[in-house]
Amino acid sequence: MKFYIFFGIVFGIFSTTLGFQYARCFQKLERHSIDNSQPLTEIFRTHPLDCLSQCVAHTGNGDEQKNPGLCRSVVYDHLQHSCRLYSHDGREVPAILHPANGFDLYRRTASTQECAGPLQRLRASLQAKKKVLAAPSLPKEVDEPPILEPTTQLTTQPVQEEEKALEEHELASLLDQLDVSGYVSNELDCIAKGKPTGFFVFPAGQREDERVEEFPGWSQRECANFCAGNEGPDGLKYNCAGFSHVLGGGKCYLHREASDIEMKLQQVDGGLYAEKWCIPAHRFGACREATPFDVRLQQRFQPRCIPIGVFDAIQNLSECMGLCLNQSECHTISFHTPTGQCLLHREYLLPIYMEQTDVDWTLAANGCVEKKGYQVPVVDNEEGEMEQKTKNYKLFSGGFGQQRIELTNINNKKEFLKSTGCGDGNLFLNKLFNFARQKRKVI
Repeated sequence: MKFYIFFGIVFGIFSTTLGFQYARCFQKLERHSIDNSQPLTEIFRTHPLDCLSQCVAHTGNGDEQKNPGLCRSVVYDHLQHSCRLYSHDGREVPAILHPANGFDLYRRTASTQECAGPLQRLRASLQAKKKVLAAPSLPKEVDEPPILEPTTQLTTQPVQEEEKALEEHELASLLDQLDVSGYVSNELDCIAKGKPTGFFVFPAGQREDERVEEFPGWSQRECANFCAGNEGPDGLKYNCAGFSHVLGGGKCYLHREASDIEMKLQQVDGGLYAEKWCIPAHRFGACREATPFDVRLQQRFQPRCIPIGVFDAIQNLSECMGLCLNQSECHTISFHTPTGQCLLHREYLLPIYMEQTDVDWTLAANGCVEKKGYQVPVVDNEEGEMEQKTKNYKLFSGGFGQQRIELTNINNKKEFLKSTGCGDGNLFLNKLFNFARQKRKVI
């Protein structure tokens, strides 16, 4: 009897120790539970750390890529002191992830190296021993010299050990980056840096990306806020480098990795892709959280539009926009990717100034308010998209960040037209009078 008690105590200590070891393999989401889904198993009268070790051990029983029925999350019931192990993290249809008092959700964040489970590590160790202890192959009955397998092993094993050490070093580096919330810190966590979050918006585009989180039923503004806060509507933390949105069904996609400015986007009506960047400190303009900066690929301003600033050897689009924010009356930038040339323009991002060009040129609008202290209301319209006012001209979007001028005051528009030194003035006036004619018909 004493032996069984002693064995139980030792096993409990060993299990708890493993639980502490595996705690770094999970992300904790307090007061959440999973329902409407069959668990892999349920364990009673247990501790949360024991449940985590059981989940990792369950994962070690097979190949995660080939066997989808492996543990990826744990729900712990504090009242019953029990836990349920699931093969998903609560976002697999028809499962429901919801807030629940008395429950905690532990989401699996790693499944390799020390998070792979003891059985999987034992299998890898046995396979390594088989390679080391394998008998050399018999020489063939020919005049050719035999190939000695042990010699080959002696030359390759240091390389294998070096690769293993490199993997462990990379894992340790990754674990060092984990913050208190349990997710990998992102250099684009603008809120933590005390900087406003900006988005370079590519209208009518949809990015192809495998590492993406999908959330249906949300507006563009809400999707932008999720990405800015690195937190989805499910309450989980994400490394969001950008987001995509499609109006049909209100599909919001959070992307974990940034993309190059020359990326190829799928053309989707009512869709957009927005790349996150942290707006730096600047002299002119007031930028709110989740500010859109409208982008036009393969376009530039006409040669008659003389820039108010020219810079060379600029690294990227965000650095060029930072120069614009430090230049008075800078409303649009032109960026040439191969040379890094950055042109600052006084003109707004309007079709009368723009012309089609090669893939190397990009236009981007300054989305920040021109004068500090100028109050600009931001509201969601009936479609759930952002509306904002800049200067004396109302800018609004059929999509997040897409801008146009609302022609409401003829006198203001004449003054505006006189102040421009480039562009097709006749095109502007024709659009102006067509708009006024249509407005009279409506009235």
